[in-house]
Amino acid sequence: IKSLVGFLFFTSGLVYAEPAMNLITVNTKETRAYMEWLKESSEPIAKAIGSYSAGVCRPVAGAEEEGDLYVWWMSDSHQTLASADPQSRAVMKEVAKIDVERTVKTRDTWRVVRSENGVVGDSFATWNLLIKTSNIGEYLGALQNLKNQMNANGFDDVNLNAFLADTGKWAGMIMVSLQASSGGRLGEAMDQRTEPWFVKALSDLEGTREYVHGWMMLCDVNYMQDNS
Repeated sequence: IKSLVGFLFFTSGLVYAEPAMNLITVNTKETRAYMEWLKESSEPIAKAIGSYSAGVCRPVAGAEEEGDLYVWWMSDSHQTLASADPQSRAVMKEVAKIDVERTVKTRDTWRVVRSENGVVGDSFATWNLLIKTSNIGEYLGALQNLKNQMNANGFDDVNLNAFLADTGKWAGMIMVSLQASSGGRLGEAMDQRTEPWFVKALSDLEGTREYVHGWMMLCDVNYMQDNS
């Protein structure tokens, strides 16, 4: 399965479709039961709202509150995302199947500002950092340099994606997501932070950002559109 996000460019007439993400924070004490419902209902919901992929991430460190789950729905454009009816008959039919006490804490939209098309898998591990920066372009350029160095040092299989919040308390902030096929592989990539090449690449980020929050998470891809 390809990575969660992919850019779509249409050069004719300078039309550019930017993928978007609907991110819902749910809190429940019945995590396993809720995730089982998601596994069964993600496909019909995704098809009803025009999402090409859907999944859920469970924090193993850094959770704002124990029991938080991050449910995501990817759309190929903001137009597709904004056109969706989250209370359509098809969606509500699936929601009615939930037999779990839960609280929907937030429901926000994010822009996809950096993506990779590497293979991650049906499940993956991720280290997400919420970043505040006054120069998004400069920061994304520094991220690209970091990823170039990672590729050159044997970590081309680890994806580095970035999202920009459009709504909610984090509007205007960037979420950087380092994704690997397993927790062990993600940890191996994180261990490189003491290596000279990584330290040098990170030096380009000095003074360009402020850490706001960080999460370590395990994620499941519950639906991926078949384009074959």
